[in-house]
Amino acid sequence: MADAKSVMKAAAAGDVKLGGLQTFLCGGVAGCLSRTFTAPLDVTKILFQVQTEKIAADSKSGYNSFFGAMTQIAKEEGVKGLWKGNVVACLRLGPYSAVKYFTFENMAPMIKDDQGKIKPVSRMIAGASAGVLAVITTYPLDLVKTRLTVQKEGVGVDGTVYKKTYNGTVDCVRKVIAEEGAGALYKGLSPTIVGVIPFEAIQFTFYNWIRELRAAQKAEAAKAAGTESKGLETFDFLALGCVAGAVAQTGAYPFDLMRKRFMAQSKAEGMLKTEYSGIMDCAKQIVQNEGFLGLYKGTVPNLLKVCPYAAIMWAGYEQARRFFGWCNRNGYNPMMDADLKKHYGK
Repeated sequence: MADAKSVMKAAAAGDVKLGGLQTFLCGGVAGCLSRTFTAPLDVTKILFQVQTEKIAADSKSGYNSFFGAMTQIAKEEGVKGLWKGNVVACLRLGPYSAVKYFTFENMAPMIKDDQGKIKPVSRMIAGASAGVLAVITTYPLDLVKTRLTVQKEGVGVDGTVYKKTYNGTVDCVRKVIAEEGAGALYKGLSPTIVGVIPFEAIQFTFYNWIRELRAAQKAEAAKAAGTESKGLETFDFLALGCVAGAVAQTGAYPFDLMRKRFMAQSKAEGMLKTEYSGIMDCAKQIVQNEGFLGLYKGTVPNLLKVCPYAAIMWAGYEQARRFFGWCNRNGYNPMMDADLKKHYGK
């Protein structure tokens, strides 16, 4: 049986080829891991994004600082409040990541040039396409996650008593359809698609670019030292994912904020009452009422969330790929097709 060193050596040589289901599972695992570990940061970011009123420094009813918001959420709703909506978030982000990576990996062979390389423009198109398909497939669950995150339960620091509007995922879906129509499950889809195109295009392109640079750097260092390159390791994937996620999210952030506003827009108790008729109207109202920086409200907690989120996402995906590659290499995949068997010499 192969040991860890042989697995790393094979992976460094590029000997990782997976079946479609394995690629799908890799994306799903990566999505659930990244969301669960960064849930408190995501909850805080969303509450900042849907907070439309200006909050005084001494206010007890709003959030005026990142760590203050986390503390207030914990006081009002308990520590579990920092993970509210996590189950539905994983139900959404797992399939989202699975569809995204599955689509990208299956498009990769079709966009390679004669030398077997993928040009940056082609990679951007593939990344954007993967992101759009993933969004359309899983969007209603994203809306439900936002509604469950925005609602409060318990006694606020100002004495206000909050009651749940939705009792879980199924109840939320049922009430949204009954009170707002089935189309409401896709509120904010336009800014989401507009935002995901540059985000995933930049993320996939930038990540793969710096990944190749880091791999070449480590290979050169090993060559100079007269040793064998071990390839990229977990820390490398964490660092590369962190940087790629931060760069991509900074460019697409206003669209993320607007889609959260659309998702939380409802007449139901505890939801956002401000009404937006479209992307341009939303952006116009935000700039007029909250200033240009209103489009970047919550960007600090967002970056604090995105960096570890993207780092865990990419590292989880890469390590899951290596695990399934090891399974294939050692005959632990009962569904290996002829192409995989040929690749691994079975």
